[in-house]
Amino acid sequence: KALSCMDSQSVRHNYIVGMVLNESQRYEEGLKYLLRAEEISPGDRDVLLELARAYQEVGELEEALARVKRLYSADTEDPVLNNYYGYLLALNGDRLNFAEQLLNYALEQDPDNGYYLDSLGWIKYKQGEYQRALGILLDAARVVKDDPKIWEHLGDTYVKLEAMDEARQAYRKSIELSTRKSEVIKKLQSIESRDQVKRETSD
Repeated sequence: KALSCMDSQSVRHNYIVGMVLNESQRYEEGLKYLLRAEEISPGDRDVLLELARAYQEVGELEEALARVKRLYSADTEDPVLNNYYGYLLALNGDRLNFAEQLLNYALEQDPDNGYYLDSLGWIKYKQGEYQRALGILLDAARVVKDDPKIWEHLGDTYVKLEAMDEARQAYRKSIELSTRKSEVIKKLQSIESRDQVKRETSD
């Protein structure tokens, strides 16, 4: 019904439809409307952030980074942009030292933000500093108790530290909280398969 009433030339109408489709995890469909909104208003902050989110979810990180970099270049002091830029760089495994600088700045502005802590923890994970990552991610989970991605990051970190019982618990918590569970279920199954092999070998 909303689609039948929308003005295809309106930035806000295209943005709202794209955002709703993103919330429904229909990212490919959402991109069509968000790209239209970007075409009409190339510098709109809300549109570019939502567009970056859609591209991130479909695995097109360079496209996501392009939008966030555009915003960051216009406002380097926005902690939200520092966080998102740094997190996308971490996901891409790119310029991790710069990503850490971005997150340190964001946390200077908002030290107790659990999402910023999660981003910094993931950067430390990507840098191979797993013990340091664990401490930061545990802090993030204490602040934001119901975010499945933070618990997935914790599970990944515990795996690197060979703490498999804790990894299982973290993955199960992520699965319990998430509507998109398939990747985490695969990670949990991988641990359980490895345990099964160990038991069979010891027998």
